[in-house]
Amino acid sequence: MKESEFQSKILKSWKAGGAEVLNLHGHLMMAPGWPDLFVYHWDVHALIELKVGNNTLSGAQRLILKQLTARRVLASAWTLNKETEIITVESLRQSGDGVMRAFVGSLPLASVTVAGGHHAMIDILIDCARKLELRS
Repeated sequence: MKESEFQSKILKSWKAGGAEVLNLHGHLMMAPGWPDLFVYHWDVHALIELKVGNNTLSGAQRLILKQLTARRVLASAWTLNKETEIITVESLRQSGDGVMRAFVGSLPLASVTVAGGHHAMIDILIDCARKLELRS
């Protein structure tokens, strides 16, 4: 599955759940490293970078995610493993002792494509925000 197909499935599910999604990828005014998507839902909003397969975050993307999270913005990378069809969610933050920690959650791609799949995706964002202490 290509990243564009993955993005299409994700967007369709989020929109079905009442989220608004703004695609920031490729915008001329965007500096390199910024996440592809801004997702706004009445329960949570986030900046999301989508990856597929062995495609990983660049150094600039890791730095931006860290900086956004340090400013209490929920920013995460969602990576689809092509073989297992599991989506892994990673969000970085700098703790008080200066050590980077990653929260990792996951959900099967199949849960995104079924009716109500948007609930699992929104729930994982809310859980991520709680674990990063961005929301109570």
